[in-house]
Amino acid sequence: MKKSIPFSNFELDYSNYTFDYKNFNKKTHPNKFGVSFSVLFLCLILLLGCIVFITPSKENCYYFIKINSYSTFKEANAQANKIQQMGGAGYVYFENVYHVLASFYPTKKQAESVVKNIKDEYENASVYKIDINKFYKNKALNEAQNNVIKDVVSSTSNFISKFYDLIIELDTDQISHNNFNLEVKRLTDSTTKYIDEFKTQFKLNSSFNKAKKYLNAILADFDAINTSSAGALKYTLIDVVINQSNFLASVN
Repeated sequence: MKKSIPFSNFELDYSNYTFDYKNFNKKTHPNKFGVSFSVLFLCLILLLGCIVFITPSKENCYYFIKINSYSTFKEANAQANKIQQMGGAGYVYFENVYHVLASFYPTKKQAESVVKNIKDEYENASVYKIDINKFYKNKALNEAQNNVIKDVVSSTSNFISKFYDLIIELDTDQISHNNFNLEVKRLTDSTTKYIDEFKTQFKLNSSFNKAKKYLNAILADFDAINTSSAGALKYTLIDVVINQSNFLASVN
């Protein structure tokens, strides 16, 4: 198995990335020469990466690569299928019209770099931002219930950031399928624990039926995760992002 490269190293240059990570420029790999001299620096980068990678962070939003928008689902779905065949998510998201999303990035700068790189082939490509509601303490709930909601938000955000990291490592052959599956199981088990606690706390509260619906959708995403298709993994990631966004909107 190839040595796993921390995601922080991939953040250095997104100018050669496409929505298919396998097309990234090999020059973005870290230089093996002089590794011993930079160990302390890399440890600092990883520590900062853990802090920054709590998604969403300061901007409280997510960034996607939108290939195009269509007035009908049929047109959007046809384009989405082509994107999936190329290793992208091919996710159809409806907001006034049908948007075809190819991939997800945690920062606007990364997404803009990718859009610039694919403009020649996809002239209508652009960055599509989805704002995420912050959760504010609900005065109608007790302290335990508010804490459960915070735990769900924190856990799903952690899953999104870690799963994103793992997809890049898998898609660029930096982690084996077996290790990928082990890490994903650990992440899904941890997140499921908080989701189940939420459903227990609000079992008889019909006001939170929508919230439970979105959490059930996230659990369904977990069950659908497999390593057979790069596009399918990216599709699942975007679906978790969308469901987390809807969950937050429903509990505020």
